[in-house]
Amino acid sequence: LRNRSDISVLSHAASALNTSANEIPTKIKQLMDRNRALEREVSNLKTKLATGGSGAQHKVHKVGDIPVITSRHDGMDVKELRKVVDQMRNQYGSGVIVIGAANNGKATLLCGVTPDLVDRVHAGDVIRKISPIISGRGGGSAAMAQGGGPDVGSIDVAMQSVLDLLD
Repeated sequence: LRNRSDISVLSHAASALNTSANEIPTKIKQLMDRNRALEREVSNLKTKLATGGSGAQHKVHKVGDIPVITSRHDGMDVKELRKVVDQMRNQYGSGVIVIGAANNGKATLLCGVTPDLVDRVHAGDVIRKISPIISGRGGGSAAMAQGGGPDVGSIDVAMQSVLDLLD
């Protein structure tokens, strides 16, 4: 250590971590590992809540013989939203799932299509056509697509527009 200031900082760090100065790196690694585990747990709980918990608001519509499920999940990031789409595809078995979210001042739209319908509805095309409603753009594969834009106030309108688009 170079000077008393370094010793003082190290001593304060050890005290704050409730460990010895030699154990500071080990303690920091343990805390970082615990933090990552808690972040995963929070993400999993958000997904569970969004797909079937007490806060889920799924709206099921029929366009011809195609079930269209729309759902809003504000505050979730794209990774969490993708999990929600996957779980909803499994939950409903057959359908077009469109979810929207406002997170950090940005609008996100995701579309998932179950395997039995990908030859009739292309998720990438759906997102490409509805993303301009949120002043954005997007795209993706036949089974999964996402889009984003700045207009969070138009998320519900964009999700509802899928019904007209598929009609």
